Amino acid sequence: MDLHDYKTEDYFDELIEVGVHPRMAAKPLINLFAQIGPDELRQRQAAAERAMFESGTTFNVYDDDRATERIIPFDVVPRVIDAGDWARVEKGLASASRRSISFSATSTAPGTSCRTV
Repeated sequence: MDLHDYKTEDYFDELIEVGVHPRMAAKPLINLFAQIGPDELRQRQAAAERAMFESGTTFNVYDDDRATERIIPFDVVPRVIDAGDWARVEKGLASASRRSISFSATSTAPGTSCRTV
């Protein structure tokens, strides 16, 4: 996979670090892309989109004259998240979930009232 002109200075790319080096967690995926090539990747994307359309994984766009039925946006390239980054996200999600459950339990308990401000 030729990445010599790929620029990541202005945004975060979960696969490629600044300087066009694959992130450690993304190396197996980048190697796969190098093996199959861009044409095969495009064919896989098209096949996935066809399968989604044929299975009815669609939504309607009523204000657009071009097409009323579209597939859910989908990318065959997975989002790679490093284990350390995922652990931080998971910890935050678990904490938010616990707070939400606690709030829900206390705000709906018998003898309590919720007031909209």
